[in-house]
Amino acid sequence: MELPEGIKLGDLLKSACKRLGSKDNYKIAKLYNKNGIQLFQDDLMMLNEGDILYIALRGEFFWHLKL
Repeated sequence: MELPEGIKLGDLLKSACKRLGSKDNYKIAKLYNKNGIQLFQDDLMMLNEGDILYIALRGEFFWHLKL
């Protein structure tokens, strides 16, 4: 998944949820790094190509995304 510069966390979650067939869950979805630490808007600028992220669509199941 390509990560455009200046993307907002909400837009990233919306795109990921849509891609995973769960577009209505983006408001409650959460993004985590490979260590299980939740990511916020300020953390997005520290991500690099090849980073693996996890998304909890409903807070109970993780999908991984490779940048």
